[in-house]
Amino acid sequence: MTDRDLVRAIVDCFEGHAYTNHPADAGGPTKFGVTQKLLASFLGRHVTADEVRHMGIDLAVDVLHSEFCFKPKLYEITNPLVKLCAVDFSVNSGAARGVRSLQYAVFQKPPYDGVFGPLTKSAVNRAAPDQVRRDMLAYRIKFIGRLITRKPSQAVFAEGWMKRIAALQELEPGQNVLTDLRELLNRAA
Repeated sequence: MTDRDLVRAIVDCFEGHAYTNHPADAGGPTKFGVTQKLLASFLGRHVTADEVRHMGIDLAVDVLHSEFCFKPKLYEITNPLVKLCAVDFSVNSGAARGVRSLQYAVFQKPPYDGVFGPLTKSAVNRAAPDQVRRDMLAYRIKFIGRLITRKPSQAVFAEGWMKRIAALQELEPGQNVLTDLRELLNRAA
């Protein structure tokens, strides 16, 4: 499994391929999990909503891989399930938040700076992967609860977020994380 395969699975299984512009979504125009602002930042120029609407999957995977796997150095996570959970949370809520969930899982107390530096990398790759994943997903659930409490308009997304977390929790360590994820989601559909 390459990191690009992992990002593509996140798109296929969680983000979807449809263009959206939900009024409650602060990201605005979005396709494949790539917002208008993120695409503009990646391309280094202004981007229209129409460009987001017509963006292809290969460009979307390039953007998500660069911004949520490569730049924050999450590709350095050795366990595929932990990496999947970290990259998925990063795609869903930002790279710093994805890294904070890892730091929450491996360090006993804050501050969690959201940077995947040498200490975080070492701690994550030494820790028991199942425990790291459980703690990361617990952090994510707490984050969603706080978010919806502060911004009740976000409750419209809660069911999808919780299904995403449940799917990540149900995955078993194995040879092919991506196949297992797709099979799990097909059973839940």
